[in-house]
Amino acid sequence: MNTSSVTSQRSENSQVSRFERAKFRRRENCIACGGGRLKTIWASSFQDPLVRGKIAATFYDGDPLSSLEGLSFERSRCCDCGTTFQSDILTDEWLKILYGQWVSVSQVDALESSQSRSISWQAQENIRHCLRLQKMVASEPIRMLDFGCGDGKFLRAASLFGFECVGIDFSESRQARNRQQGDIRLYSDLDELAAASDGSLFDVATLFQVLEHVAEPLVVLKELARWLKPGGILIVEVPDARGVGDVPVTMAEMGFVDPLEHINQFTPDSLKFIGRQAGFEPVTTASAYVAGKRTGVAKALIKDAVQRSPLSILRKSTKQYFRKS
Repeated sequence: MNTSSVTSQRSENSQVSRFERAKFRRRENCIACGGGRLKTIWASSFQDPLVRGKIAATFYDGDPLSSLEGLSFERSRCCDCGTTFQSDILTDEWLKILYGQWVSVSQVDALESSQSRSISWQAQENIRHCLRLQKMVASEPIRMLDFGCGDGKFLRAASLFGFECVGIDFSESRQARNRQQGDIRLYSDLDELAAASDGSLFDVATLFQVLEHVAEPLVVLKELARWLKPGGILIVEVPDARGVGDVPVTMAEMGFVDPLEHINQFTPDSLKFIGRQAGFEPVTTASAYVAGKRTGVAKALIKDAVQRSPLSILRKSTKQYFRKS
């Protein structure tokens, strides 16, 4: 599969008819190891009240439920590596509709306003990532590629630290937000980046809350590996699906196994596994502390010590740093 088929899911200008049925395709092999021994662990339809409730609560523009009426889907587990994922996913055409029309600027605004309490924390986390990378990367300036960068908030934070930043995002609504807020270099896919590039490789690649959305996550990771220098750093953050049952029973669990968007589910172990499949090795992060008060620094030091303890379960996380092998 070429890069454009993986990453070029651009939205179209035409709006989908509310009476037009969405189209799905089936993934017959494991997203992480490629194996074909899959077990269906959840078979349901978009008429399921919990599924309908999740879609209705997601601030989508338009009327997605009318296009999903009468359609079903399956969630599978790989019998070889244990990775879980949605077997039935939207076709490329309908992914364009999902991320180009249903996920719109107004949808993003509504989502962010509902999560206003987390904005300050995310800003601090962006700074922590930059401080860690300054310790872990010898290059000056650090060249960074953010895949699925959204409207570029992390890239803008990194540029303040002197990073040379490039973003990839196939969503036209996210690209529009980026153009409104700054001048970060942004491309719709890796092919467009390649056409504009002089062939220089990056020191760092980041995937924040992206890998759970893409149709071919292993292919994406392998493509990013080709854009990284030997020993380059990859940062991946995905929702942690530990504790989510095979069949979701709460709205919170539905957030991890959403059959439209969260089509891949990861645990700390399965994330490390797919990273290694793509040519990366997990690494321990450098320490970084961001706090406005002395008590905040003390808490950060204690948390860091606990997380670095060999016996701590907190060391297992779906926020992982990798190094290109």
